[in-house]
Amino acid sequence: MAPQLRIGVLGAAGIARKNVRAIGIASDALCVVAVGSRSFDKAKSFISNNGLEGKARAYGSYQEVLDCSDVDAVYIPLPTSMHVEWVRKAAAARKHVLLEKPIAMNAADMEAIVSCMQQARLVLMDGTMWSHNPRAREMAKALADLGPCHDVKAVFTMRGHAEFMAHNIRTKPDLDGLGSLGDLGWYCVRASLWAFDFELPYEVVAHAGYVLNDNGVVMDGGATLLFGPAKGTGQPRHANIFHSFQQAMCQDLMVTGPKGTLRLDDFVIPHNEKQSAWTVTNVDGFGLTELADGTTVKMMPNKVDLTEPQEVLMWRDFAACVHADAAVQRVVRHPTLTNGSSDTTSAWWVKVAQDTQRVVHAIAESMKQGCKPVRL
Repeated sequence: MAPQLRIGVLGAAGIARKNVRAIGIASDALCVVAVGSRSFDKAKSFISNNGLEGKARAYGSYQEVLDCSDVDAVYIPLPTSMHVEWVRKAAAARKHVLLEKPIAMNAADMEAIVSCMQQARLVLMDGTMWSHNPRAREMAKALADLGPCHDVKAVFTMRGHAEFMAHNIRTKPDLDGLGSLGDLGWYCVRASLWAFDFELPYEVVAHAGYVLNDNGVVMDGGATLLFGPAKGTGQPRHANIFHSFQQAMCQDLMVTGPKGTLRLDDFVIPHNEKQSAWTVTNVDGFGLTELADGTTVKMMPNKVDLTEPQEVLMWRDFAACVHADAAVQRVVRHPTLTNGSSDTTSAWWVKVAQDTQRVVHAIAESMKQGCKPVRL
């Protein structure tokens, strides 16, 4: 059995609590040994409030965590604008990195982040938890039975309260300037890529009517992603996404093919962390008469039981990559896409993160250009 991967946490953000809990559940594979914050007292309080007393040390800076010889990897939930600086420093300190999404504020920072980690031969993974849920792999099998999928609709919205809208980092241009697109739209883009076997769209266009806050950060918007025809068909493929900090909580995903539709209403955060569900609807025949008779519609609910929450599986996948254990490919749309080598495992996660970020940046660019199409 591989030794525990020793994790240092850079920052005491709210999402860090969920990840520290996940690491604790996977204690046979990982452990938190250090927490760094801008103040020692804040780091100490985080340790006390998250069951880490006697297990992790508190530091009053991020650099002190990187300087720890017993830290193998770091989790970075810092604002996006700080990612490039601290990933570079982590690479210089020979630490693997699990990085919160979005990866970077712009394409140049993304390339710098990926490059420094690759040059140091270190593992880089983004924090998209649902990609590690075995539901993703099982749904991929269902999509294969629906024929070449042609349409994706992905929605992730959550209504921010007044305090959130006024003070959260996701509303600040100098901290998380991609706003709801980078935070929520990221998941919708990832789902669209997943549905189309991680093929990149050739063009994206932001939807008119997007909403910016007083700081110029997007709070509500959508986009269309255009993909080339599926093999053997001349029919174009497309995905429509919607993200918002102004609408009620919604996390719907719908993928349609010629033989049916796959649906779920919790694609980002499952309603039940012990079980993940989805529905496939098959329709034979054509026309309202057949549908009205109710004889040609088959709704097939499906589920997968989870021994551990999806965030725990993400951390196990991360540890497996670090330990060069190639037995994990939970995100892969079709498992035959990779050869199972450890290099492919680590490289796969980097490619998926890069491609997601590229599409997010293209959508942001389309917004800047007045919702004109942007080619990738």
